[in-house]
Amino acid sequence: MNVSATNTGGYKVALKAGSHDWLCDRPVGEEGSDLGPTPHELLVGSLAACKVITVQMYAQRKGWPLTGVNISFGYQQIKGDSTLEKFDGEIQLLGELTDEQRQRLHEIAAKCPVHRILTNPVEITLTLAAG
Repeated sequence: MNVSATNTGGYKVALKAGSHDWLCDRPVGEEGSDLGPTPHELLVGSLAACKVITVQMYAQRKGWPLTGVNISFGYQQIKGDSTLEKFDGEIQLLGELTDEQRQRLHEIAAKCPVHRILTNPVEITLTLAAG
C-alpha cells in the first residue's frame, strides 16, 4: 500500500491512494480552508472504519444476523508529564444478535488492524529526497 500527500496551497493537502483522491486541511479558525478533514480526524476515521469493516467481515463469516454497525469516536490529547492520546468510542451492533454474539463482536472490534497498529510499537522512517 502506498499513500502520497502533496501540499496544494496553505494547509490543504491532496492525498492519493490507488484510484482514490481526497483532501486534508485545517479548520478556518486554524489558518486552513476547511476543505477536508484534519489529519487527526482522518486517523480517528480510519480507526472507526476499520472496526466497522472488521466486525462486518467476522459476522458475515459466522453467518450471524448483523444488519449494521455504527461506531462513534472522540479523540483528545491529555497533557501531563507525557502526552496521552485518548480515543473514546461507542459501538452499536444492529440485528437480532444473541448476547454472546454481541459480546464477541465487541471483542473482535478491538482486533482490527488499525487498532493493532495504534496499540503496538510503530517504526516510522522518513528519508530526504532530492529537491
